[in-house]
Amino acid sequence: MTPGYGEKDNLQHRNIQVVLNEEGDAEAETSMLFTGILQDDYASAISRMNDDEQKKFMYSQIHIPNFDLVKFSIQNEKKTIPVSKVKNSLLIRKCASKSGTRMFLNPNLMSVFNQILPVTDKSRKHDVELINAYTETDSVMFQLPAKAIIEAQPAPVNIETAFGKYQSEVKIKDQKLYYYRKFIRKRGIFPPGSYAELADFYKKISKADRAQVVMKL
Repeated sequence: MTPGYGEKDNLQHRNIQVVLNEEGDAEAETSMLFTGILQDDYASAISRMNDDEQKKFMYSQIHIPNFDLVKFSIQNEKKTIPVSKVKNSLLIRKCASKSGTRMFLNPNLMSVFNQILPVTDKSRKHDVELINAYTETDSVMFQLPAKAIIEAQPAPVNIETAFGKYQSEVKIKDQKLYYYRKFIRKRGIFPPGSYAELADFYKKISKADRAQVVMKL
């Protein structure tokens, strides 16, 4: 039976280095660490899949619209809290979109939150139960094109609720864009009336995860 890991045991850490060109295409090197229940699929990939199957699995885990997986590696460590270390080299087409002399970039390359909850006018009768707790952190560095000038960037976001915490921030220095993100989801059972608050929390995360940087070339 899988132990009841908490948000400090189920971790997803991503460190990504990206070189972005003037056409909006990019090369990326990713180094990722998964622990607890978040490493289960990667451990299974190593133990049960051949090389071709592992590559197909890796493609399924990378949620970027247009990319080529140049190379990858998966390393598992059997510890009290099991660990998987994953590295990828990617070629990304249209990492940033262009319109005239402007370029639009979502700096959240791999962790966009998509869990939007439906909201109805009906009163909920059942408790809200969050089974799995986890922590996600992203650190992404973009080497920007030499001619790129930042025209707009997202403001820092900091949200704290009973269900978890979310933080994101963009910083610019020396023609490099740094994106930081942290999301902690807690485990627990919450009263039916809290459903709308959870839906609002998830909606705000999804919006922040899609915020764009605008550059002029």
